[in-house]
Amino acid sequence: MCIIGVNMIGMAAEYHGQPDSVTSTLTYMNQVFIVIFTLECVLKLLALRWYYFREPWNVFDFIVVLISIAGQSFAGQTRLCDYTMTIKIRRKKEYSVKQNTN
Repeated sequence: MCIIGVNMIGMAAEYHGQPDSVTSTLTYMNQVFIVIFTLECVLKLLALRWYYFREPWNVFDFIVVLISIAGQSFAGQTRLCDYTMTIKIRRKKEYSVKQNTN
């Protein structure tokens, strides 16, 4: 329960215009908590097997862990997509400049 409380405080600590150091610290903390909650979920699954899904709170925890992992995955892809989109736009501009000069 203490870990959940600390996680909630970390999520509530974000504010508009915060320094990059605070953002990176909170991001790191979030990743650590995702690892902790994922390990808890995996250990419970190994111990309880299919009985794990008979308890509604375990199902809720499982869904929250999956959404957290997906959120981290998509956050990384968003940055990758932004980078690749920038490259594509640059290529199109370079190609159109070459077409106009010929």
